[in-house]
Amino acid sequence: MKKIRILAFAIMVFSAASCVTVQNLQFNNGNEKQVDIYMNTKPEKNFNEVAFYGASASLFHSHKRVLMRLREKAKRDGIDAIIDIKFGYTFWWPTVYGVGIKYKN
Repeated sequence: MKKIRILAFAIMVFSAASCVTVQNLQFNNGNEKQVDIYMNTKPEKNFNEVAFYGASASLFHSHKRVLMRLREKAKRDGIDAIIDIKFGYTFWWPTVYGVGIKYKN
C-alpha cells in the first residue's frame, strides 16, 4: 500500500511539473483611442519618458489581462504609449512593466 501511495505522489508531482501555458498578446498600435505598446522597438516620433508603470495580478489572471489594465491606467494618465514592455512573474502572479511616454509636438 505504501508503494502505491509513493507512486501516485510521484506521478502527481511529475504531472504538475510538466504543465505548460502559452499566451499570445496582440497589439493594435496606430489606434488613436488606445495607448500604443512597444516591446522591442521605439516609436519613430520624438518623445519624453514621463512615468514608470508596473502592474501585477493574482494567480488566476493572464499577462494579457494585466497589460490591458496597465494600458487603461496609462490612458487615464494621458500617456501616449508604453515602451520597453517586460513580462514576468512574481511567484505565480503575472507582472508587466514599462515606461510611459508622451509624444513631442
